[in-house]
Amino acid sequence: MNTSKKFSRRVREEREGRGLTVNELAKLSNVSLRSVYNVEEGKSPTLDTMEKLAKGLRVSVLELIK
Repeated sequence: MNTSKKFSRRVREEREGRGLTVNELAKLSNVSLRSVYNVEEGKSPTLDTMEKLAKGLRVSVLELIK
């Protein structure tokens, strides 16, 4: 599985595990709602978006790609 797909899967798992909606994660991460949807649909995020989502989930980017 490529890194982008792993990241997408892990973001969704972490978000759902915390009981967050996509909208809540977008607000916590300071990214657009569309950005969260795009990531969870498997589109490749920018490094900036990856960092913001990781921060919003309170995990490292590394944890989201392993």
